[in-house]
Amino acid sequence: MPETFFRNLFTTHPEFRERFARADMPLQYAAFLDALQFIASNYDQRAVLERTLRDLGARHARYGLRQEHLAIFGACLLDTMAHFAGQSWTLSVDLAWRTAFERIAEVMLAGAAEASAA
Repeated sequence: MPETFFRNLFTTHPEFRERFARADMPLQYAAFLDALQFIASNYDQRAVLERTLRDLGARHARYGLRQEHLAIFGACLLDTMAHFAGQSWTLSVDLAWRTAFERIAEVMLAGAAEASAA
C-alpha cells in the first residue's frame, strides 16, 4: 500500500518527487505504514495520539510542511485507501476517514507551528 500511495502522490503531484529525491524509499514506506497503524491503533487514546502527531508535525516542519501539503497528502491517501478497499469504501467510511484526517492534519500543523516558533 505505501508504494501505491507514493506512486499516486508522485504521479498526481510531481513536485513532491523532489522532496523525496534523497529519501530511502523503503524506509519511507515503512515509516508511513507505521504511522498509519499507530493512528488506527491509538485513535481513541487522544493524549498519546495528539502528542505523537504534534511530534510528527514538528519533525516535518524541518521539511517545510504547509497546510496545502497535508491537503494533497490526505486526498492522495484517501484515494489510495479507497482503491484498496474497493466496494467496502462506502460514503460513511469515506466521511469518517476524511474527518479523521482533517483532525490529524490540524494537530500536525500545530506541532509544526510550535517547532517553527521555537
